[in-house]
Amino acid sequence: MPLDPASLRTTVYKIGQITEANGAPSPYGAPGQRQNNTPLAGDGTGRQPNDENTHFLLPANQTLSYALRPQNGVTFLDFGPAGAGNKIVYLPYYQNNITSAVIPAGDATVNRFITDEMSGCNLFIDRLPNNDLVLYHANALKYSPTMAEVQADAGAYNAMAPVMMDNQHGRASRAYAGAVSLTVLRVADYYGRAQGVVDRKTGQGRTEVEFYGGTTIVGFRIGGAWEFWFQTYARLAYKRPKLSFATLRHGQRVTPNDARYQIIETRRFWP
Repeated sequence: MPLDPASLRTTVYKIGQITEANGAPSPYGAPGQRQNNTPLAGDGTGRQPNDENTHFLLPANQTLSYALRPQNGVTFLDFGPAGAGNKIVYLPYYQNNITSAVIPAGDATVNRFITDEMSGCNLFIDRLPNNDLVLYHANALKYSPTMAEVQADAGAYNAMAPVMMDNQHGRASRAYAGAVSLTVLRVADYYGRAQGVVDRKTGQGRTEVEFYGGTTIVGFRIGGAWEFWFQTYARLAYKRPKLSFATLRHGQRVTPNDARYQIIETRRFWP
């Protein structure tokens, strides 16, 4: 099962495990926690990831290997030390900060990119004079809707969040001489169909519908050129108001763990 654009249309992908330097696999930690062999470099101020509005750069030429692990209706990407094949650039994120990584234009052995799953963050892409690409994962949790707000309204939005992330990108891009902005992927783009999924379930007579979803962003080197895709998935919690012949229970509550993953949208967003 290859990790390619076609597979994003049929298989839900999520970040899995990362093999530590001692060789022991450790589960992927809490959001914003980097569990990898090499720490991110700060912006020269000595700040830590729990500071706000700091730019954390992935060290140059930092790649990992990846393997695919299907489990419970999802395929996880597990990461290990970089090898000769399956080289991938993995970009983590820190809450209320921005992280970045360079994708080399001339190294054909690096053929995949992935960043932590998104549910409100922005992804920026710049180009450098030597044609390398810079990917930025910007986070504005401070101004983003809460999980409860998103569960109740998949289109929940705070206008200050994109402003903060635009400012983060503007400052971070100064670390890369000659960087030219190519595109930005915002929550309004990758969650554009989320509310429609909730509305459709409501139209089927379900009540107390809650949205639990995320977006996986993958870059592919194809024919010497890079292209970037997103996949938005969800599981919906809701209450059945009528008799279910499958369960013979009236008004059964379907929890996120009971519901199947569904792919809401998959598409190439750049170029």
